Amino acid sequence: FIGSTLLWTLLFHRQTLGIERVYIIARRKGSLSAASRIRRMLQEPMFCFLREEEKSRLVIVCEGDATLPWVGLCESDLTAMRTDSSVSHVINCAAYVNFNLSLRDAARFNISSALELKKLAEDFQHQVTFLHVSTAFVHGSECGSSECPLDENLFSLGIFDPEALFESMKGLPFYASKAMTELGFKNTYTFSKCVAEHLLCKSSKTRTIILRPSIIGPSIQEPFRGWAGKSPSTIVAAPCLFFSFPYVLWAFGRHCVPCLPVDIFCSQTVSLLSSSMDQNKACATSKKVSVINVAWNSVRSSDKSPDQMFTWTQYVIATAQTGAIVGLTSRFVSYMGIFVSMKLFPALKIGEYQFKWLHRLVSNATSMILRWQGETQENLDRMRPILNLPVFFYHYMNNDFVFQSNLIIPTNFDAEEYMMV
Repeated sequence: FIGSTLLWTLLFHRQTLGIERVYIIARRKGSLSAASRIRRMLQEPMFCFLREEEKSRLVIVCEGDATLPWVGLCESDLTAMRTDSSVSHVINCAAYVNFNLSLRDAARFNISSALELKKLAEDFQHQVTFLHVSTAFVHGSECGSSECPLDENLFSLGIFDPEALFESMKGLPFYASKAMTELGFKNTYTFSKCVAEHLLCKSSKTRTIILRPSIIGPSIQEPFRGWAGKSPSTIVAAPCLFFSFPYVLWAFGRHCVPCLPVDIFCSQTVSLLSSSMDQNKACATSKKVSVINVAWNSVRSSDKSPDQMFTWTQYVIATAQTGAIVGLTSRFVSYMGIFVSMKLFPALKIGEYQFKWLHRLVSNATSMILRWQGETQENLDRMRPILNLPVFFYHYMNNDFVFQSNLIIPTNFDAEEYMMV
């Protein structure tokens, strides 16, 4: 989702940026080679501005695996990449956005891959900049405030050592589990991203930029309005789950959605790439490590007008009304869900612990009904992480997040229209 949009942005603005070619490191997926996967992606309508000859010339696919040593590249691809003087940046936007990963898998997909890509960047025969896409939610249980926003520094791990945490995540998880609990992390995804940031900053051989986006949502303009990838992710997953399983409990709070359109994030990334190219020419004076929040919910946006942002409550009402109008769910079921989430839970003062208990009760009942209807246990196990999304989202739906950021909401941004994209 982010990767394909970023690739579109780079190729669409290639002349302005002076891009000669883009190397893509991609995995084989089953019987489908990396080259076939990328070739299929480039046939999507969003890349129709490129001629076939340009696609072949501008995009070079290297089959690899970021979790393996030297990102799994063969010797010829590795040599060609490291010696190509036109390469100015190595970008890591690969991650496994799954809040239910084991600590071992989170370490493999979200830490090892980042470290291997940075090692590759450091091994180039010329100076390059390493850009790592992290997440804005690496501050444990902290949410920030207008007086003390979530800043652009590494989150303190206190008494815990990042290298020891990484080793614990890969082996015996007791030390890492203790750190997660004491530091207030709600899931292994944000915890692994936090540890990765610390480890990436330990080496200063090459300039490193860490980008922290908030929740990535559909685009508002590029490559076209409403682009959200082929499969539901991030904020799009909530209405998909709501329409598919309307009886699953949610706890939507009256808080602003910390969401950022994917094309805004990619345009900011490209802008940083452009400025870092100039800084690379003066690398002696450039800062070796930069951490940048890419979020709209910043202190400078605290005086935004009400119609420039939307809340989770407004989002669920719009979702329910849309689902009822197009026939995806019944109006009665939709409004009952809204009543329970917006009226009943606050009246009963249902907190996170009570919500998790109630959600587990309803989810187990739903699973029993689906099993009685003939659903296999294998499919139920596959659906469980999806059904548990309301639990994973609780922290983000029931708190206001305030980030230190220079990114301001455009005055012409229409929140109500964006909710319906």
